Amino acid sequence: MEDRHISEPGDTLSPWRRHHLASPLALTLGLTHEMRIPLPTYHRYQKTSFDCGPYSLSIVANALLGEERFDPDVVAEEMNLPSVSSGPFPRPVIRRIPNWATFPWGITDYLRQHGFQANWRIRGSMEHLLSNLREQVATMVMIGEPFRFDEGKYIGWAHVKALYGYEPGVGLAFVDPGSPKNPDDPWESEGIFWQDEESFLREWKNLFRIMIEVRL
Repeated sequence: MEDRHISEPGDTLSPWRRHHLASPLALTLGLTHEMRIPLPTYHRYQKTSFDCGPYSLSIVANALLGEERFDPDVVAEEMNLPSVSSGPFPRPVIRRIPNWATFPWGITDYLRQHGFQANWRIRGSMEHLLSNLREQVATMVMIGEPFRFDEGKYIGWAHVKALYGYEPGVGLAFVDPGSPKNPDDPWESEGIFWQDEESFLREWKNLFRIMIEVRL
């Protein structure tokens, strides 16, 4: 299962919605639900790598710290190696398949090893995501199409990105390492990328609605 590089997340929005979002007023007034943690400041584009997990982890960790302490390429290399969990009963942890897929428990293990509070869960909900936005809990989600085939060829994919905001009737905003900044778009130039709610919920459900929560 490969990591998908989503370079045109806004294309699923209607022209009217894109016009609304592109207006200076929308940028000035902000969103109905929005992170105050400076996630967009630490956006990094993963390019052709399969490192969306380490990149999203680094975006969230750096934003919570307010400084660029984690280099996603270094994090990816470190996560390639097995770890030993902390706690009263240490056990080996495979955090990712080297240079490919990152597991949610691998992300939380790495963050805990570096002093963060982190947990992951399945069967998340929109209500939980909105609650996290209200409570300013940094959240990553896993989306994908893991069982996708094309003419008998497996083309499944999965992707990790950090939740930034939500606007009813428009969709969800993410700081997405799979997308490069676009200087011609007022949101994407800041490292914020939109996905409509319907496609997000479908792709999130495909990955069992996995969500990863991070706190200092």
